[in-house]
Amino acid sequence: MRPIRQKHNELANISLIREGLLGCSPEAPSVAFSLETLELYHRLRRRHGQLSIQTMVRVLCDFHDYTYHTCHREQLDIAFDAYLDILRRVEQLVNVELGRDGPHWRARNACPPCHYELEDELPLVPRAWYAQDSNYSMKRTANAGLVDQRHFPSTYNLSRGEVDVFKDEVKRKAPDAAPDGPDEPGDVTDAQDVQTACVKNWKAANSANKKSAFEIYDTNGIFPVACRHGLVITFTEIVRSNELAKYPLATTNFLLDVFGPDVGLGADIGCSFIETVKHSVLLKDKASRLRLQVVVNAFHGWAHNHLCQLQYHPLYRKGAGLEDLETLERIFSASNTIAQTIHHATKFHWLQAVDLHFRQWDEQKYQELSSFMFNNYKQALVIIGDYTPQLAAFKAQFLVTDTDIEGWITQEHEFLQELKDEPEERVLAVAYVEALMLLQTADEKWTRVSNVFASTSFSDVSNYNANTRATARLEADRRAAMEQQLVAIHAVTDLEAKLEITGGRWTHDHPEYIATREYMVQREYHRALDKIQQLVVQRLFELSKANLSGMGYKLRESIWRALKVRSKAIQCALDGYNAVAPLMKPPAPKLEWKQIMDYVFVSEFELLKHSRSHQDITNQPWSRPVYREATSKYFKLLRAHEEITRVNIEARRLRTAIRDEHLLYETHITCLKVSDTLLAAELQARYATRRRVNVLHSRKLDKLEALSGFTGIRGAGTRCGAQALQEEEGTGGDSEDAAMRAFMTRADREQRAVINGDEEEGEAKEDDLLHGQEHDEDVDELAVRMSEVVVDEPVHVPLINGVPSNMLNSWSL
Repeated sequence: MRPIRQKHNELANISLIREGLLGCSPEAPSVAFSLETLELYHRLRRRHGQLSIQTMVRVLCDFHDYTYHTCHREQLDIAFDAYLDILRRVEQLVNVELGRDGPHWRARNACPPCHYELEDELPLVPRAWYAQDSNYSMKRTANAGLVDQRHFPSTYNLSRGEVDVFKDEVKRKAPDAAPDGPDEPGDVTDAQDVQTACVKNWKAANSANKKSAFEIYDTNGIFPVACRHGLVITFTEIVRSNELAKYPLATTNFLLDVFGPDVGLGADIGCSFIETVKHSVLLKDKASRLRLQVVVNAFHGWAHNHLCQLQYHPLYRKGAGLEDLETLERIFSASNTIAQTIHHATKFHWLQAVDLHFRQWDEQKYQELSSFMFNNYKQALVIIGDYTPQLAAFKAQFLVTDTDIEGWITQEHEFLQELKDEPEERVLAVAYVEALMLLQTADEKWTRVSNVFASTSFSDVSNYNANTRATARLEADRRAAMEQQLVAIHAVTDLEAKLEITGGRWTHDHPEYIATREYMVQREYHRALDKIQQLVVQRLFELSKANLSGMGYKLRESIWRALKVRSKAIQCALDGYNAVAPLMKPPAPKLEWKQIMDYVFVSEFELLKHSRSHQDITNQPWSRPVYREATSKYFKLLRAHEEITRVNIEARRLRTAIRDEHLLYETHITCLKVSDTLLAAELQARYATRRRVNVLHSRKLDKLEALSGFTGIRGAGTRCGAQALQEEEGTGGDSEDAAMRAFMTRADREQRAVINGDEEEGEAKEDDLLHGQEHDEDVDELAVRMSEVVVDEPVHVPLINGVPSNMLNSWSL
């Protein structure tokens, strides 16, 4: 322990900060933590969200051979809050200096490949792709920390007020007679007049989340939006409810307000959500004017019926490229790790933890941008290289063209569209035949009961009581049979009037009766197949979650128990299907367990269903397996070419953003060296970290441009609107070119010579560079040259937020 000198009239924490310490009380602290310790926990918490404050305090106590007490956790909690507040204030100063303090600046500039649009580049439609979904792991109890009324200033979170603007946009629809689970007012699917198979599958797959919210929770989860590269744009809290329509409506409105026209959005139930948008008074005109596109996510899309897939699956949507839009599943896999540490947090600490996690996530995703684009480009080139000759051979063999293949999709869509709604006359005919069957059963029962009543003798007067009970029982049976007969007669008469049947009641040999009975068998067949399909979809979703990282033991066991129950339900549904399949004309094939487990795509169920009901489609090209496979390859090939186009543009945007950021930091650091050395040093430290990542990006972009199939424009461009600003300020492209030449030093150019070298060695070097480990001399020289470009001579000032190299040896409590 060492004494801390405190000047006259100086606050205690100022004296402590001068010594690299931060107290746990604002006025008279008795315990202080070193800034190195706080920064260490800050970094550990960002990288490993499960590391609670209590765990960290216990580690410190063990390290210093000190007995743990609960007050120590509270002390570190207070000091850590103060430390994070200091970091936020410093970041605010940096943002003001760099001009990054405007409304939604972070959202607009989080992802350069998505948002850093350049002059004279090809227009992309959609301009960028986003995904949205809900997650119910990050709950917060309602009675936690009610005294703490602090507000956390997150740039990620949409406020509850912004969300509640849309709370009355969708009214609750009357539930089905046999709903799959409890529903809530304003459900995201309630805007649809008819509940489609997609909606039923989605609700069934989310049955665990469709239960009424526990009253103990104030926040049930989050509803985030992320770009296709994985950077989080915004999120809302799911407050005391399930996934209501107001959450996706609010996030969609945010995307349209911030990013403008031609936004592409993926959602699990996108086919239903677009109808919700069209029924929204506040959003429908804006969405139409700004040309909002909504699709279903690729993996979830295969659980939708095939008609929906043809309209909303990314494979069939122009401009989708190879993006699967399942970004949120990967985000949730990481965010689930912090859930257990925030269930009982105050609202302030809950939002602070979520914000801290997403900041670290976005930094990680920024580091992976160039690798993301490089891998997508290589994947697209492989698809083009494989499928182009295969499709050429198919076209030559079957004498078809691209127009024919696209026509098959149109024909299939038209066929399925006609089958979407059951004709009213069909429904009435089925009801009429069912009423006739009910009437026949009632007549038979009436005849049987009447015969029994007439043939019963009560001549034995010695057993009067028994005769009385028997008579009453027979009379009750006769009255019940008569009532059933009268109800059946009334139903038949009513349906005959609706169907306008004037030629006499249908009999068993009536042509209409026979045709309707065949249709009823088909409908029963469809329902049996739909039941199997729904259960298989549920099984697929549960299997995808069973081994998800960050999932707790109890939840994992619960999912596996559900899978066992689901397997039994599938077997029962399979037995029901196999019972009705032989009744089809011609008989439908029976299914075995292995077959339905291989039916990964719902389109296979759809084809099986309609091929038995409409024999004429078996002659259509789109119903044959070889043609369907070729069609799938054709659209994958189209999407691969679109991915090439999009990555060509995104890669150039990233390179331009790196150059412009270099110029921005260089300008401000040079100016601040004279006016504010503390802030200059802070900018220098921040850009040192950013520069390390940007060097990696530059090398990866060089490798991308060196690919044999690369078709984009090499080098950097000019951001939209930047040219006019340069002319106004008297600057031009010459200074930018000079800066880029300085940025791309000789060492960087020499790195291009090894682009086609050993891939594993190159990746290892990049990983070393990213994590600050030893790397080759050329990259060392590159880093030095870049540092010299940023600032001629380092600014030496005592940074109170700096972390010295011996931080691991200077923990203090």
